[in-house]
Amino acid sequence: MARLTLAHTRVDPTTSRAVLTGEKSTLSTSLVVTSLGFRADPETDFFDPSSNHLSSRGNRLCLLHGTAIPNMYTSGWAAHGSKGVLASTMMDAYAAADTVMSDITSGSDVQMAASEDHSAQIMSGLVLNPQPHLENPPEEVMQGVKDGIITQYEDWKAVDAEEIRRGETLGKERERMDWGDAKAFLSSGHSDKDSKLII
Repeated sequence: MARLTLAHTRVDPTTSRAVLTGEKSTLSTSLVVTSLGFRADPETDFFDPSSNHLSSRGNRLCLLHGTAIPNMYTSGWAAHGSKGVLASTMMDAYAAADTVMSDITSGSDVQMAASEDHSAQIMSGLVLNPQPHLENPPEEVMQGVKDGIITQYEDWKAVDAEEIRRGETLGKERERMDWGDAKAFLSSGHSDKDSKLII
């Protein structure tokens, strides 16, 4: 039987990052599947070598010197590395959505004053939709809606309500649907109250 050695860590109160304690534990195991962590592409202009993930502030993707890239956002492990559980990454995603909506509705160009020529050149190639508007989404988004790979807000609210309803019948906060089940639920006109549960 194979053995797996795990290094113990603690949270550094200054950086809120995990640091090694020097202690180790060894477990007997027959299978190890790794699924922890997120490492960004080091070739990108927003890769943070100190953390190996995306450089961001307030859910906005940034260049390393701190200038936010307009209309580009990040959350969860991509922004903060492999820490937290589902609830914390979910709340971070909500915060990112709030930031997106705030930027769109205020009409402000967040940190657009890129005085350095280098920053301006980088941004010119990164801005996907220089004039975002709620009623005029990019062509790629509209195609995604047609192809069924983008869920619109009203559909998301319907899935959210259905997951809560399903959870209540099981004595849980919610019962999550996978993507296939959510698509089947939405295509049924939101009326399939007895569709299979993903347990």
